[in-house]
Amino acid sequence: MGNSRHPHLLFRVFGVMHARSGKRSGVGNVPPTFIYFLALSVWIPLACLVWVLAGVMALNRGTRRKGLALALAMAATFPSVFLFQAAAAPLIAAMVFGVVWLSGILDPVSTVTHVTTNRLVIAMISGIVLLAFFTMLTVSVVGFFEGWLLGWRYAHGERFRDVIRRGPTARLLQRLGFRKLHQAG
Repeated sequence: MGNSRHPHLLFRVFGVMHARSGKRSGVGNVPPTFIYFLALSVWIPLACLVWVLAGVMALNRGTRRKGLALALAMAATFPSVFLFQAAAAPLIAAMVFGVVWLSGILDPVSTVTHVTTNRLVIAMISGIVLLAFFTMLTVSVVGFFEGWLLGWRYAHGERFRDVIRRGPTARLLQRLGFRKLHQAG
């Protein structure tokens, strides 16, 4: 790193100042939305590849129904993932605001300087960041799975209401005591 002609360019993107030594470390300047949009920029081209494959399958009479089901299943993943993420957003926001509030109590100086050396606060913030990341990742994968099943089953002729009622999320909610979902049909 010391032999690089432009180390400041790397630090501008990935560096932060370490509180005690003053040396740059970590991945501090990459916003959390960067990971989200990076994943989205991978998901969209993969979805396009699935749609191309589904279009090719739809050209052949023998695989037309599966191709259309594949296309609808992929299309259904988008609103499903976004809906699951929107449902998880208040929980994640509460976790982040809670840790910020608690860190302000445990280390009041950090609210002014925005630098903390309190190991408990650092551990809490790191833990909440990881928990928020894995929570969003989990709801995204569950949303993808739920949307895929919804689109696939609907494309094979099931009624939309029945598809939703048979989905894993609805069954989980019914097991947890939300009986109104079962009575809706």
